[in-house]
Amino acid sequence: MPYKTAQTAQLAAHHLEPESSEYAINSPAQVDVIAGTLPCPLCTGTLRLVEHAATTVGSVRLRVARLVCTACRAPRAVWFRLGESALH
Repeated sequence: MPYKTAQTAQLAAHHLEPESSEYAINSPAQVDVIAGTLPCPLCTGTLRLVEHAATTVGSVRLRVARLVCTACRAPRAVWFRLGESALH
């Protein structure tokens, strides 16, 4: 069933993939790699990374990637949980 408005599509995408989901990473460099593989949840278009920034909530180190779809222009935020880096 086609969506009648972009707002309806965004609401549906939020239910399919809530922004509260996060990816576990070991290095901030992984944000670019993972974000570059994610499709737009609205139109399956390519997402472009606008920025990613660090934040700490309590003792949890997080990064948020702000993305925008190159096709439908829908914005998206994806959260990453920064774990302990393994020593080499």
